[in-house]
Amino acid sequence: MKQENLSTSSSDWNKFLKLLMGVTISALALLYLWVYLVDAYDIFMFSADASRSPVSSKRRHFNPGIARNPSFDSFIMGTSTVMLLKPQHLNQLLDAKIANLSLPAGSPYEQLRMAALFIEYHDKLNLVIVSIDDVWCSIDGVGKYVDVHNKGLVEERRIQEWMYASGFWQQLPPLNKRIIKDSRRQLSNILGFRSFPYDADGYADFTRQFAEELDQAQIQKKLYANAETKIKESLQAAVKVTEAEIKSWKFPDLIKLKDWLSSLPPSTRKILLFPPHHYYDQAQAGSKDKLSWDECKKRVTDIGLTVPQLTVVDFMFKSSITTNDNNYWDPMHYTVAIADKIEQTLGDIVMKQPMDDKTYTIDPYFKILTQPPSGLNDIKK
Repeated sequence: MKQENLSTSSSDWNKFLKLLMGVTISALALLYLWVYLVDAYDIFMFSADASRSPVSSKRRHFNPGIARNPSFDSFIMGTSTVMLLKPQHLNQLLDAKIANLSLPAGSPYEQLRMAALFIEYHDKLNLVIVSIDDVWCSIDGVGKYVDVHNKGLVEERRIQEWMYASGFWQQLPPLNKRIIKDSRRQLSNILGFRSFPYDADGYADFTRQFAEELDQAQIQKKLYANAETKIKESLQAAVKVTEAEIKSWKFPDLIKLKDWLSSLPPSTRKILLFPPHHYYDQAQAGSKDKLSWDECKKRVTDIGLTVPQLTVVDFMFKSSITTNDNNYWDPMHYTVAIADKIEQTLGDIVMKQPMDDKTYTIDPYFKILTQPPSGLNDIKK
């Protein structure tokens, strides 16, 4: 009798384990199906038909969905130095439908991956704007990520390979806390219970938090790195580098950029811009960094002379923009007012709008390094 009870108990326990396992697997399957149908990042082939918005705070997670959106015909790529450029304003100025696909500290590798994804989902590319800053101007190249020495990149900095995939099986996402959280946020957005800061074109004023967190003294510390003087003098003993050595510098990422730009249709308008870092953050005269920056600008200019419909505009020098501390939150991030000015300037240059030579002479805050030959404005440099 005792043995029979033990046998029955063991049988009941096995049934319970099987039931528990079945319930757990079913619950996980339903959770996974819910994640897929909600489609937090707007990339899945068979997700529910709904109006979605970027809900993650990480651009590497929501940019791939924006890149797939068929309503755009143009895009911005670069680092956070162009995250503040507003597509809605540029659309009017440049006759385009622009998505801002810039990435914080986005390496050339990441930027070109994002560009390839956009082109894969769009038959026509009207316009592309590329920010040229230190990630492109490295003599030796920066590799897949800016933090090339960081072997343990946090998840938000890694490329999510499944977000770039086209096939159903390759697109299946990992089931983790982040995607469950973002799915919950997307569902609340779809149902109209909650809105999020990023627009559907990838724009958000990320500097609002700076206004809340930083006072003028903190901004000054960021701009001048606690230096005793705000004057950035030339090196007393300038670095000596021969012309032969300068010519030997590779700038491998610029070579990749040129190859990519050359692969685009000749009719596609292309803008390369050097964003306006605060003057104190710019390379010191007499240093090797200054020589490499000058050489980088020269090589970007050469690209502009060989690729059709390419305009190169430089805001990265000492000017009324870069010497005014009120224009900045930190050495690289300017204010919304400066973003508006950059947008208006690009619109005037690319669309060949008449410019007031007198105003430009008084305030030469940009330089046109190259411009397509037809219908050029006679702007003094």
